[in-house]
Amino acid sequence: MTTIREIAELVGAPVPPATFEISRVSSIEAATPVALVFATDTATLEAALNSFAGAILTKSALLSPTEAGKRAAALDLADPRLLPVSDPRYSFALAARFLKSREQTQFKADNVQSVPSVTVHPSAVIGDGVRLGPGTSIGPPTVLGD
Repeated sequence: MTTIREIAELVGAPVPPATFEISRVSSIEAATPVALVFATDTATLEAALNSFAGAILTKSALLSPTEAGKRAAALDLADPRLLPVSDPRYSFALAARFLKSREQTQFKADNVQSVPSVTVHPSAVIGDGVRLGPGTSIGPPTVLGD
């Protein structure tokens, strides 16, 4: 399980007090409470704040007092889902890669639990159709495709 705090630490955003789970990236329109989205301007920030997104990467400058004065009072700029960064698109890509690797690691762990004496490095990627035999050791940076 990945939390909003882990995402914040990964992208260099201030660590929020919240600890809820983030498990995927999403568009703002399709966001769910476990999704990470990004907003690069006032309009997308407003849409993101009104969405179900669990975490919102946004430009730090959009949360500045000068910018805040230009927005409608309805926007909650103290929302605990906000993760201010200098480049939300880059941070979104970085977080997407991280979440995908966590997903693969979880799948990999589920795949090999029943196989005795198998060791798989956390950075290794194991495809869906791969079968591992007893005594197998997979190190970094191994990729075993389907």
